[in-house]
Amino acid sequence: MRRLDCVLAPTKDRVLAKNAALKGKLENLAPQLRQASGFAFYNTSQYDFEKLLADAPNLAANLRIYINGFSPNMREVVEKFDFDCGARCRPRPSLEAAHFNPTTRSPLA
Repeated sequence: MRRLDCVLAPTKDRVLAKNAALKGKLENLAPQLRQASGFAFYNTSQYDFEKLLADAPNLAANLRIYINGFSPNMREVVEKFDFDCGARCRPRPSLEAAHFNPTTRSPLA
């Protein structure tokens, strides 16, 4: 998601302005928002990763808002990663230690 955030960063303000200008005036904003972003997807959330991290106590709730701001096509992709899975998805420390190389911060092969 961070990469998506970086890709959308240069046009984020343009997408937000277009969304604000057209919201409630058109039934389908997607074509205009895609054009504003310059990609086949966009994000209408006020959040970006910098803003998410600046409000750490509310990170989980704000991340949900951020994800919901993606265009439907990208939200479908993002939701496949199940970021909202909560505690049931957290790895147990023994599994994490067994499969993670702390020196390189990468998974063990």
